[in-house]
Amino acid sequence: MPDASHGPAPRILDVAIVGGGLAGLYAIHRLRGLGLTRVGKAVILKDSAAVRGMLHAVAHLVAVEE
Repeated sequence: MPDASHGPAPRILDVAIVGGGLAGLYAIHRLRGLGLTRVGKAVILKDSAAVRGMLHAVAHLVAVEE
């Protein structure tokens, strides 16, 4: 049983690149900042406002599961 003193468990996001054509250096920079380097690679990220903002910028290239 988790210890209640640490608060709720952090939410996580499962993110994978699904789009092919990158729209330029901005998209590549955002994807690499998220740890995504090639099509088909998936990473698990902690849910935060910064991560959500980066995902919003490349929403047409990624698939996100909560």
